[in-house]
Amino acid sequence: MSTVVEDWELGALIDGTLPPGRTDEIQRALANAPALRARLEAFEADQAALEGVGDALAVSGPLPPAIDALSARLERSLARPSRWPRLSGPVPQVARYAAVLVVGAALGWGAAASQDQAAVPETALALVDEATEIHQTAALAPGFAREASSATIGLLDSLFARDLEPPDLSEWGFHVARVDVVATDDGPAAVFAYTDADAHLVTLVMSMSAGMIASLRGEADTPRVTTHDGLAVSYGQVPGLAFAIVGTVTEARILAIARRVEVALSA
Repeated sequence: MSTVVEDWELGALIDGTLPPGRTDEIQRALANAPALRARLEAFEADQAALEGVGDALAVSGPLPPAIDALSARLERSLARPSRWPRLSGPVPQVARYAAVLVVGAALGWGAAASQDQAAVPETALALVDEATEIHQTAALAPGFAREASSATIGLLDSLFARDLEPPDLSEWGFHVARVDVVATDDGPAAVFAYTDADAHLVTLVMSMSAGMIASLRGEADTPRVTTHDGLAVSYGQVPGLAFAIVGTVTEARILAIARRVEVALSA
């Protein structure tokens, strides 16, 4: 077997779902590889954080029907098998606590969502929903995505058959930190996570799915901006791609960033 240990294998090791032979190989490698041990410890810390959130957000009794349906959709989205190569690591832990994240959104951000969803056209709501869920997960467990590098970005280019060079957001103090591929109801999406000097996060989600792109065709003027689940979201499209950028910033700032993204993706 390969001596290279993939992120998903570390996740499977933590979950106890790795084949015994490969488990033994990785355990031997861990004894002599400090960098590999550090990666494993980072994933274990993410798992502990997710478990802590689960305990903190535990609720008794049945969930409201709308939240229960959203919880099930998010769990399916994160847990379903995929033919696409995964750039992130231990997805099973995220799937296990997907319902908890949704309950947290319902309890913590529900009031904001009820006020702002009407501002989002029904056709664009799927993209906005997916983007905010992806951002919330990325903020909770950043170690599940790969660090940005030319090699990782090259994998994205190959996977989506499109140049996906991350837009330069340094004008606003943000620099791309991590890269991921996530499952959505309309297929895989590419994700760039940007951070600034104060560790603030903005997340750029890009979908090449025909359904996502078609959902924005009625939007004459994009990018648009809204507040959804307590987060500023700006979304738009360029030929062959729908995008949304999400962050805990003002609507004016996220819209300015989205306009820069639009120009970069159109180039």
